[in-house]
Amino acid sequence: METNVQVFRGFFDSKVKIQNVSQQEQLLIKPILVKLSLLVGISVLLSAILGIVGYQSEEISKQVGQQSLEYIEALQFYHIVGIALKGLLTPVFYLFFSVLLTYYLLKEIRVGVLVHIHLLFIWLILLNQMVELVLFYFWGIPAISSPISLGIVAQILLDHPLFIHILTEVNLIYIGGLVYLTILLQSVSTKQRVEIGLIVFLVHFILALAGAGISVINIEEWMN
Repeated sequence: METNVQVFRGFFDSKVKIQNVSQQEQLLIKPILVKLSLLVGISVLLSAILGIVGYQSEEISKQVGQQSLEYIEALQFYHIVGIALKGLLTPVFYLFFSVLLTYYLLKEIRVGVLVHIHLLFIWLILLNQMVELVLFYFWGIPAISSPISLGIVAQILLDHPLFIHILTEVNLIYIGGLVYLTILLQSVSTKQRVEIGLIVFLVHFILALAGAGISVINIEEWMN
């Protein structure tokens, strides 16, 4: 019980740690690379497991009975590799573009400090991956139908893959992460929390829009 309390206390003490980082004259690159490598490794592992259990493999399932066993196995292999590659690139691309956009709007905060802050947010992205894995493995629920996201509502109200994908990403973990980011950024900024919150929302809306566009670009319905 004491260990769990220490973990949660350490997570919420991040505000103090970020303030200490912002006061350092020179930020070390090695700790950042170590943290990023750890996060990328966990992301690849979770993504590979999702691929192994059949996550987002509906199109492959449609080929069963129509194609040879060797062909289906090859598709499954490339599917797992593709999802693992996504797990490799997502944390890196998120860190680069989120820091770049945030620095453009908040030049008073040093790039190194922004990197440390957004590395913490990546932990929440991984937590979201874990939730997706649990929901799919035990109950067969994909992210688009997750009870903690707006995916179900999006499917009812909208008929466009782009916007459905964006709203699917909006869940309790993601919203909590944006609030967490706002608090951390405001702790090392002179701007008001509302202004910081708007910047965080704008940055992540741009990233979500770009990510959704890439995800649905090959969907036939969107292309028509």
